[in-house]
Amino acid sequence: MSTGRHRGWPASLVAVLLWLAPAAPAVTIEEYLAAVQAYHPVFTSETLRYGVEFKKQEAIQGGEDWSLSAAPAYDYDEPLKNRFAAAEEVDNLHFSAAMARPIWKTGGRLQLAYDYNYNDSKIAPVFLPFESGEPVDITGPSEFFDNAVALTYTHPLRRNAGGALDSLEADLQGYTARQSIYTAYENLEAFLRSAALLYIDWAQLHEQRRIAAERLHLAEEELADTRKKLDLNIVEKVDLHRAENAVWVAQQGLKQVEQAWHATQVELAMLSGKKEAPYQAPDLELYKTVDLPDADAAVQELRRSARVLRKIDVRLAQITREQEGLQSAGRANLDVILSGGLKDGADSFTDSTGFSQPNVGVALAYQHPLGNRTARAEIERAELERMRTVKIREEMEIQLESSARSLLIRISDWMPVLALNRERIKTAADKTREEARLYEQGRNELTFVIQSRDAEARAKLSYADNAATYHRLVIQFRALMDELFVPAQAK
Repeated sequence: MSTGRHRGWPASLVAVLLWLAPAAPAVTIEEYLAAVQAYHPVFTSETLRYGVEFKKQEAIQGGEDWSLSAAPAYDYDEPLKNRFAAAEEVDNLHFSAAMARPIWKTGGRLQLAYDYNYNDSKIAPVFLPFESGEPVDITGPSEFFDNAVALTYTHPLRRNAGGALDSLEADLQGYTARQSIYTAYENLEAFLRSAALLYIDWAQLHEQRRIAAERLHLAEEELADTRKKLDLNIVEKVDLHRAENAVWVAQQGLKQVEQAWHATQVELAMLSGKKEAPYQAPDLELYKTVDLPDADAAVQELRRSARVLRKIDVRLAQITREQEGLQSAGRANLDVILSGGLKDGADSFTDSTGFSQPNVGVALAYQHPLGNRTARAEIERAELERMRTVKIREEMEIQLESSARSLLIRISDWMPVLALNRERIKTAADKTREEARLYEQGRNELTFVIQSRDAEARAKLSYADNAATYHRLVIQFRALMDELFVPAQAK
């Protein structure tokens, strides 16, 4: 926006056009914040932040998956001839496979195993003579096959009972992921608060620009009237200089406000993705007040749903889960081992797959750590951390209540300031009219009229500044109540 002359137009006409209407449709603060939320990459990056944490938990939960193991083996041996009927050479082929998995719900271990063994022993025949008949070969078959399947389950009775240790890392990571959601939401709330305050700055500058344009328009009218009076020898030439100086001052003031207005407009456009078609005017009733909740109701709502408190609650739950794991880790190992299987063996592979011979067993395994100082210290450390977190929550409750009550008081107490501003503007306007009347009657100087007009403009600027301060306080209160950023799933 130029000053003085624009394409041959009088500066006063430019000022009037600027004063009366914006150049394009205006934008409300809610529309602007919605555009920021839809465009700015910070909203995607913060979403990815907690997405990463949940993927970490998912990766840890893979520890409960089935695992498959296999172990083929071949062995060839030529035994020493140090005993009777020793084999000349032995070929052994072995294969074992197993599927196993931990069961986090119980803390147990389940394994299904298969074993295959083939043995070929080249032994010279050994005959046992009988008086009544021919000698009998007692060396047995040179080839032997055996197969076995077994199911084994180990169940903890003390340490890791109920899977307290198996799922500990995944559970703790789950709490960390949930905390990261609240962290992301708090960051986005703060980002939108900054964006909203920038919008209020722009609205304030927009009103200052209107007031400056109005002042320039009046100064130019005064200059034109003074020129006419000078031509008629009604006023002295010094009045012309005074009127001209008032125009230059008004033009300078308008130019300064326009520079700040345009810079803020560009910043808003960058935040909202409107670089190619920036918003042209704010749609905000700057002098309108809003209804706010009672202080006690606001405090109650904060205690019920404030994100920062919910985040601390998740941290407390995480510490409680950690304590459960630490207490389980400090206990002795006492496991019940149950096993059962079927096996078979023969001198041919086909005959060895009947699995006709059962094998079952039960056992107890016990191990107790001596001293166990590490576990005791970790349990005590976790309890201290829990106590500290409880106090942090109490501190945060006090801080939230203090901020809410303080902001509501400041907003309420700002209302009389705005009322005084309105009275000041009325008085300044009355004074300007009286100074102008006296000047027209030749009873005072133009200087007093100019000074009075400037004082009236300052009163209007003060009103705009105080109204903008009022809206900034409202934005801060809304941000405190977590009202600016609403997650997509909550809309």
